[in-house]
Amino acid sequence: MDRRTHWDRIYTTKPSDAVSWFQREPAVSLQLLDAMGLTHDT
Repeated sequence: MDRRTHWDRIYTTKPSDAVSWFQREPAVSLQLLDAMGLTHDT
């Protein structure tokens, strides 16, 4: 199986909260975005 097929299957078969990168409350990610001065419009 190639990488594209693999990731297409992951994105279409798993709920968003069942993947390893899911964060119920992405506090650290949001703090980093805020520290960089990024906004919703960026």
